[in-house]
Amino acid sequence: MTIAMIDLDFFKKVNDSYGHEVGDQVLKILADVLKSQLRKSDILSRFGGEEFVIVLPETPVEGAKMVLNKVREYLSKVEISSPLGKSFSVTLSGGVAGGDISEFETYHDLLRMADKNLYEAKHSGRNCII
Repeated sequence: MTIAMIDLDFFKKVNDSYGHEVGDQVLKILADVLKSQLRKSDILSRFGGEEFVIVLPETPVEGAKMVLNKVREYLSKVEISSPLGKSFSVTLSGGVAGGDISEFETYHDLLRMADKNLYEAKHSGRNCII
């Protein structure tokens, strides 16, 4: 099993610059992009703010990274319109962790590892999956 945590880069700036309505639109766009790329067996959940958690059963870490990189690249090319007539795009960072679930004491251990990898992605320049 693999768990991924993803987070929109500089999302606070989107809300501050364009308003929370546009921020909500961005979250919906991200959710739609994710749903279009994930399998029916994958579980997508908003974790808080602009963070999402994805559970990818029977998926190796490298496979999950491939899917998330495809999402990341696609999302960065989506033009989002603001009420001011300006267009902008957003990027995301992600952390992935996985393996045989018996290797972990709890699912929380796997989630913490994905969160640690997300933190590393943020500190590695953002717009990447680690």
